[in-house]
Amino acid sequence: MADGVQLSGVGVQLVPDKGGGGGQPSTPGGPNESIQFNNSGVLDGSTALTFNTETGQAIFGNRPAFGADTPWDSANFTPTDYFPASGGTIFGSVIVPALALSITGAAGSYRLVTITSSGSNRWQFGTDATAESGSNAGANFAIYRQSDAGTTIDAPFSITRSSGIATFSEIPQLPTASAGDSSTNGANTQFVNTAVAAGVGSPCIISRSYMGPSPAPVFTANEYVLNYFAVRPVIFPENFAGSVAVALGGPATATTVLPIELNGLVGTLTFGAGSNVGQFSTQPGATLTLQTHQSLGIIGPSVPDATLAGLTITMMGSYAN
Repeated sequence: MADGVQLSGVGVQLVPDKGGGGGQPSTPGGPNESIQFNNSGVLDGSTALTFNTETGQAIFGNRPAFGADTPWDSANFTPTDYFPASGGTIFGSVIVPALALSITGAAGSYRLVTITSSGSNRWQFGTDATAESGSNAGANFAIYRQSDAGTTIDAPFSITRSSGIATFSEIPQLPTASAGDSSTNGANTQFVNTAVAAGVGSPCIISRSYMGPSPAPVFTANEYVLNYFAVRPVIFPENFAGSVAVALGGPATATTVLPIELNGLVGTLTFGAGSNVGQFSTQPGATLTLQTHQSLGIIGPSVPDATLAGLTITMMGSYAN
């Protein structure tokens, strides 16, 4: 055939488009080329594919199939249902399982996540625009709040990247701690003022000084060297840190251990052989709390040391409430 190529026996022909139904022939590239098919052997059957010789565009007469996959076209693709690579708006919840969300941008620029109400900014969080000049400077984290008009008011909370220091623009509110709380948790000014007025945390000094004759006599068996009756709760640190014991009348001949008792053994005061300075310890090495109306005693050994005498003791604690 002069106007095309026909594959006999298979019902397919390649023909130039003469303008009938497929548009006018293109001027620069000549007539468009069409692939037609039929099952009856009649020419000019249905057009399966047309090539525009001017633009190079391929036009399918029917939706193609790629194996078991159906391609996207205007019949099954709505562009507004998909998020464009250049940015757009997502409606509804978004779940990103087991992945990291990355927000990138140039150094010295804001990189923020924005929370809005009907399109008006309310909160933003991310990095500020501080220049990254080296030594971990810049790109500090901040939380920004916005007015009803969507304009930024201030940054109530920020963290400096170089130092890790967190800054609040206003004094944060903390719950009131319970009475006697000696933890490292934060406390509000109400609790601190009450604690200071009550003397909470103020030092409690328990002292026994030898002021007898010289030379000082040695202890008798099981003698109470010190006995303190508490009128307020007192906390002693581990191993009675800060407490001091000195034998002014003479050092110990042999190692001498004086038990410290509070409803049983809670610690010891030990003088090494030839030493006049004692070492305190608590059992099992923890802090010790003396409650109101409890008695803390240091007792001499059942067999007194021959030379240990003139004991002076100062014990340091703090009032619990």
